[in-house]
Amino acid sequence: MRFSTLRWLTACRAAVLAALLGVGLSACGADPAPASAYAGEALRVVDEGCEPGNLRDGEDRACVFVEVMAEGEGAEVAKGEWVRVHYVVEAVKPGKSSGKVLDSSHDGKALYFKAGESNDVIDGMHRGVMGMKVGERRRFLVPPKLGYRGRKMPGMDGEDNLLFMVERVP
Repeated sequence: MRFSTLRWLTACRAAVLAALLGVGLSACGADPAPASAYAGEALRVVDEGCEPGNLRDGEDRACVFVEVMAEGEGAEVAKGEWVRVHYVVEAVKPGKSSGKVLDSSHDGKALYFKAGESNDVIDGMHRGVMGMKVGERRRFLVPPKLGYRGRKMPGMDGEDNLLFMVERVP
């Protein structure tokens, strides 16, 4: 075998190996966490003043109750930055802790949007992802005012809270 052919084959093998490793590693990082990853006690609560019982204390006090289920690494999401997340969202009747699944990104691509500025997601999603790090998992409860604002949507009525289970992915 000639030297140039051998060098070409070696370069091709290296390129294929690099591509396979890259695909494998990126697939691992973007796989959504299983539902069990959101069960149990939270590591911490982001806004101590916001509790599930007072999500709707007056028009000026609507808040998102955010629990951190697993810590992430790297920089925190700030307003105006692009963020990619996998999520499951449930419609939850007031006073209940779980509900009916409305939507999920687990069967498709992760949701990609500009934090705090995009009209592609509800206000509660913007508030819930602020400060998240890559790999972090959060569970957050969004009142109707920060969700669909009293509008009836398929699978829910206008007074349901939304329970999001979100993981930030690279």
